Amino acid sequence: MEKYSITPLYAVGLEGFFGATTIIIFMPVLATWASRSTFFDLPRGWHQMIGNPTVLWSGVVIALSIAFFNFFGLSVTRHVSASSRSLTVRSYFLLFFVPTHSTRIPVAH
Repeated sequence: MEKYSITPLYAVGLEGFFGATTIIIFMPVLATWASRSTFFDLPRGWHQMIGNPTVLWSGVVIALSIAFFNFFGLSVTRHVSASSRSLTVRSYFLLFFVPTHSTRIPVAH
């Protein structure tokens, strides 16, 4: 980060743009396999997401939490070492990801 003089918000925006562009390009290509797997069935996935407010708002909150985490992580990396940022990422993983995925969440079919 010391070599580049871009703002953290711009870097996070580039990351989001890259992710959205990748999804927009590859999802229609992968949708050709929808007959073999429901994982790539775009209309079905869209209706499941929009039809269930819990899923929709969970997705929004997850996207915002990732954006905020990246923004503040990049902001911190400008002032402290990359190893401190790495420690922050590991702490985030241990505090949020592990407990969330270690609980048994019922899946609706």
